Amino acid sequence: MAKFDWTTESDPAWNEGEWEIEPPPPAPNRGSRWLMVTLLALLLIAGGYMAVREVQGRVADAEEAVRAEISSSYSLLTKAAAENDSELLSSLLSGRDVGWAEAQRELVSEGIWLPAPFYAYPAGYPAISPELSGRQLASIELSPDLREAVAISSFLVTTTMADGSQSAVRLQRPEVYRLGEQRWLLSKGDEAFWGTASAYRGELITLRYPARDKTTAVRLGGDLDLLLARMCRELADLGCTDDLHIEVTLESDSESLLRARAGLSALDQGGPLSLPTISLVGVPVDEAGYQLLLQTYARRVATAVIGQQAAWRCCDHIALFQALVEYQLSQLELSEWPVSGDVHQLVFDSHGAIMLIAVEWGGGFSRPQSPEDRWRIYAFIDWLVGDKPAISPQLMLVELEKTGTFGGWLKAATGHDDAGNSEQSYLQEVESQWQLYALAMAEAGKSAPPIGYPASELWLVCQQDELREESAIYSFQVADDQWSLVLEDGGIPLFAGSLPGEEAFILSSILSDPASETEHFQMRSVSQQGDHTLFDGPEIRVSFGQVDPTNRYLVMLEADEDGQTLTNSLLDYEACANGNCDLIPIKGMPVWSPDGEESILVDSAAFFQHPVLSSDRLFVLSMGQPHFGWPLYRGDRLGQAEIGDGEQAAVAVGLLPFWIDKTTYGYVRSRPISSDSRDVEVVLASIFDDAAVPLINLADIRVALELEDPSTLLALRAIVTTPDNNGLLFILVTAEEIGEQYVLSYDIGSGEMQIRIESPFSSAATIGFSPDGRWLTAAIAGSSMADRWLESTLYLNHVADNRTLETLANYSGYLSVGNFDWSSDGKWLAVTSGRYATKLIAPDYDFLGLSGNQGRFCYSLRWMDR
Repeated sequence: MAKFDWTTESDPAWNEGEWEIEPPPPAPNRGSRWLMVTLLALLLIAGGYMAVREVQGRVADAEEAVRAEISSSYSLLTKAAAENDSELLSSLLSGRDVGWAEAQRELVSEGIWLPAPFYAYPAGYPAISPELSGRQLASIELSPDLREAVAISSFLVTTTMADGSQSAVRLQRPEVYRLGEQRWLLSKGDEAFWGTASAYRGELITLRYPARDKTTAVRLGGDLDLLLARMCRELADLGCTDDLHIEVTLESDSESLLRARAGLSALDQGGPLSLPTISLVGVPVDEAGYQLLLQTYARRVATAVIGQQAAWRCCDHIALFQALVEYQLSQLELSEWPVSGDVHQLVFDSHGAIMLIAVEWGGGFSRPQSPEDRWRIYAFIDWLVGDKPAISPQLMLVELEKTGTFGGWLKAATGHDDAGNSEQSYLQEVESQWQLYALAMAEAGKSAPPIGYPASELWLVCQQDELREESAIYSFQVADDQWSLVLEDGGIPLFAGSLPGEEAFILSSILSDPASETEHFQMRSVSQQGDHTLFDGPEIRVSFGQVDPTNRYLVMLEADEDGQTLTNSLLDYEACANGNCDLIPIKGMPVWSPDGEESILVDSAAFFQHPVLSSDRLFVLSMGQPHFGWPLYRGDRLGQAEIGDGEQAAVAVGLLPFWIDKTTYGYVRSRPISSDSRDVEVVLASIFDDAAVPLINLADIRVALELEDPSTLLALRAIVTTPDNNGLLFILVTAEEIGEQYVLSYDIGSGEMQIRIESPFSSAATIGFSPDGRWLTAAIAGSSMADRWLESTLYLNHVADNRTLETLANYSGYLSVGNFDWSSDGKWLAVTSGRYATKLIAPDYDFLGLSGNQGRFCYSLRWMDR
């Protein structure tokens, strides 16, 4: 077979020796490879980081927006609470729990959404007055889904104690917010927020609390347990038994704040005591905050225990209950007992305080006393506990539930065994004891006077006690606290005053003759040189101490047997001292010029509408609208016609005459201004022509008083000038319809009018000046002269500065202008002050002292220079 060669032009040559073999590519560099891997990883990480940062930024922006929205809702809530705006509040509340939302609205409307009242004690009647301020957001904790948050608010609680001292602590309160359709809403905390309830169990107390408040609640439970043990040791007659154990529950519902508002009335007899939990009223951030919290809970727990141990049923005689409890709290240093020397002085300034307490008892003391009245109950309890130490406050509480009458309770509480006396006479005896105790307490705490007492003696007209009306005059050496009897008169006093000047006393009295069963009138002059009788007879003849500027002629008033017709006369005091007591008839009641040479006389029939001028003061009786149509006569120093011996003719028709200087006088007159109306105006006149020149009228006075109603009736009651006649008139104006009374000053030169004193309308007033004219003095009596002893207010107006001081005083139902008197140097003012005491005031030094009257009731006094 033939062999064929199978090659073509496209086939390569297979000759192996002719092949070109290429070398393998070089191996890659291992370092460069890892660099690329690293760069790639970094690019991936950077991209991830940027993505995370973008996500985080968006989350932070979202959280910041949420916090801003919550802060906005928080601010609006704070505004709603501060303004008690329930409508605004409703738009900020979650509606998940209708009862909770309604409680928030009620808390705001009651002004207790911020829990300040919880720190006050007793409720509505605080010896501690807390205020909340500085409320602000401390932090906001957001849920992961940003739909729920816990906002921690921070606020200051500032407490003002009875002595005026203050302290402030900071507390925090957590509040839950949830996202609503349009805004973040305040919401009720759920179980996850409050946590599971737990309990602290001590020897005498079990305290239940939500888990959120565990840390503070456990410490609080231990301290309350120690408090209860201390109460059992230190409070007399508390009656702790071996099985005594108290249960207290700290409630997390907002309604607990409403229940706590009720305070004492919320106490449950024998059952657990429920109080708002700590997070509702404020979580302490430091030790000071915890101590405030402890004091607050301790007061409420202690009150509940005291009430429970006394078997007290809320709210019988709650005012007495509060006072007796607070006294025991003060023993535990949980409260400040508010009775001080000032409170003891108020006992003297008020007549019939014990009767007012008895009236309240009749009403069941169903409500707490107002702050204006609480001093009476507290001062009374202070006397009971201080004067009857054998009877504990707790036993007095026990007796509250056992006795039907106030007198019965008082006898049982004090261990008094006297079935023979009536309750009224017993209470009068109790009040006398109470006042003497208060006097001793007030004197014990009084401060030293800023200046020495006057060398003058203070003479006082006194009764021995309320049941014996017979009077006596005593001399009191203030600096030495020495008393001595000057005169034992034995009569029922009609009037007591000075005569003449400050050298002697005049005393008008009614004396009885038991043998003939008749009465006679007596008037005596008493001085350091002795005393003598000016008048003694069956005629109704008295003097109110009005003398001429020379201190020689004394004005007498005499009434006929029916007491209808009054006549005036002058008694020459100087001649009468020598045995010649003849009377000089005069036309009416005289008002002398400063030098005593001229006089204006008001018809005697105007007596009951005309002020009684006695020495340096006016005594004013307000008895209806005054009549200004009385004849006014002008006379000489003896009140006689200056020309001839004939009948005196009236120089004017009016009332309330006064003198500017020795030739110019004034008075008040009424004149017609139309066919059916009249105007009342003050006019001036001269002794040379008696022509009246109008000065001011009621329209001017109405403008000065800023009385907008033109129909308000005004009455002018008195016009006086200062001792130095410095161009000022002082006008007593009454507005009985609106129950107001004013003393105005009118400057004759400038026409300026100023309100000096504004007081409630009264039935009587006494107006005078200090000897140097610097102090206007006005004693404004109570609203009725029917009560024999009246409360009155003494006003001291500094003439130059128009600043007014005031203090309570006693006003006698007897016609006495002597319930205050200035020392001759104008530095000391003596004032009758209730039963058994006299006030001594140095107004330039803002000093008020109290001096005892040795158990006597003194109603008229006078400084007597030696």
